[in-house]
Amino acid sequence: MNKRMIFNKNNENTIIEHNAFKLGYIVSNIIIIAFMFLRIYFDEPIGELMTITLINTLVVSLYRVYHMNSKLTFVFALVMAFITLGLLVATLLSQYGVY
Repeated sequence: MNKRMIFNKNNENTIIEHNAFKLGYIVSNIIIIAFMFLRIYFDEPIGELMTITLINTLVVSLYRVYHMNSKLTFVFALVMAFITLGLLVATLLSQYGVY
């Protein structure tokens, strides 16, 4: 009986953590997208905000793939993540005239 209570308590904590993570992810993306629209309206570049949004999505995707226990899928996702980050850095550098 005691083990079952501990399991239920751990399961509830996991569900709460998952929902909090999901809510934070959704709210942060909504705010960043709102800032993107404001920057587009005032003719400002949105490269930084797009980078933040893509990195946020990338981290969530890597976290999910890591917990699926498929090593090949995780390695593929990690390689794609590094390619994406490289392209994002190149985009930001070219936007500011460095590259």
